[in-house]
Amino acid sequence: MILINSKSRLADYKAAYKEAILRIAELEAVEKSNVITLEQYRKDFSRRLSIHDVEFAAAIRDVMEGFNNAKKVVELFPIK
Repeated sequence: MILINSKSRLADYKAAYKEAILRIAELEAVEKSNVITLEQYRKDFSRRLSIHDVEFAAAIRDVMEGFNNAKKVVELFPIK
């Protein structure tokens, strides 16, 4: 911990400031290098869409299975 009233810690503040400036510069450089091209975006979108198609089909199957099971239960215990 750095004490505010301690003059001997001034160098620690300066070192921390310089380190923070370097870290910010590194993060900005990484941010700029992570820009994807339109072709990469198209491929990613297609991949995600195919995954969602599979998930949607599985959800529809689950709903149909649940409906069929509920139908069997109602047939076993009819409401009078």
